[in-house]
Amino acid sequence: MRKALFLLFLANLGFSFELRVKITQTSIVNISGTRYFELYDCESLIGRRYSAPIELKATAGGILTSSYGEFLGPVFVYPLQDSYIKIGNRRYRGYFEIRRQGGGLLVISIVDLEDYLPGIIKREISTDWPIEAIKAQAVLARTFALVNQKHKAEGFDLCSDVHCQVYGGMEAEDKVAILACSATSSEVLCYNEELAPVYYHACCGGLISDIRDVWGPSLPYFKSKVCPYCYASPHYNWQYNLSYANIAEKIGISRVFRVERTGKGRPKEIIVHYEGGRKAILANDFRNMFGSNLIKSTYFEIEETWNGIKLIGKGWGHGIGMCQWGAKGMASQGASYQEILSFYFPGCVVKKL
Repeated sequence: MRKALFLLFLANLGFSFELRVKITQTSIVNISGTRYFELYDCESLIGRRYSAPIELKATAGGILTSSYGEFLGPVFVYPLQDSYIKIGNRRYRGYFEIRRQGGGLLVISIVDLEDYLPGIIKREISTDWPIEAIKAQAVLARTFALVNQKHKAEGFDLCSDVHCQVYGGMEAEDKVAILACSATSSEVLCYNEELAPVYYHACCGGLISDIRDVWGPSLPYFKSKVCPYCYASPHYNWQYNLSYANIAEKIGISRVFRVERTGKGRPKEIIVHYEGGRKAILANDFRNMFGSNLIKSTYFEIEETWNGIKLIGKGWGHGIGMCQWGAKGMASQGASYQEILSFYFPGCVVKKL
């Protein structure tokens, strides 16, 4: 929490926030620019180029460049004037640090928070939806990026996939995403004057999860509640069949003969009965065993079939925090982004850094 207060303090002094975002880790990196760009080895200039690509390759001694020789690294890549750096065919704002790590090259985008956000909005929510829902997403994405910097020990703040937030650089931007980020510039969600831990998901299926049923420690605004706004989602209802043989293989036992769930609503545990005993598995772990795109949520009932079970489910995602389809439903009914965030995060307020 001290970190959150410090970030707010810096913002009030007019500081910008640079994020370190892992783009990829690979043995060979192809870099170019839309116009002029420069490469540096620590403080020394390696070379200046006009758009022409250059290949960087991990070696036992450092980083080998296709035009300038080998360097110990890390290598920094800076755009000049109105140029943008390209990694492969994708353009990015900001500059890059490339370092040897684990026998390969770790490619880190160093980008201002407000330049980072338009590159994730379209990957996390549809920009064809009402603008107030997209503004709500922008506020949450900004807050999430400041609170959930999970990779500090690895030399960067966030990764660019679903583990953090899906970041696609400039190729993922569009006018609506830029508008939503600009309209909510520097706005974050706070609870008790501190940056609020926030989560979001595609569709809750009509029931927001209590965080204790999924991950553990709770906050007052992470309680289970009915959401009447997401019924139009194509993920509101779903079904999936599992055979007993498949379940037995996944959990490493010989033969399953019954599977049941605990409680009502979203179960906390799935109980697997087998020859010689029973095994309790956290519902979220059970979901991840078979794939979160197949078992779309833990909000399901179980129906027996001739050779296994049918999961009759609702929603897509963990169900914690903001339901994106619910945000769309609220915005379609005229709710503002502040009202959307207030519904899904009661007691939290939108504040400008």
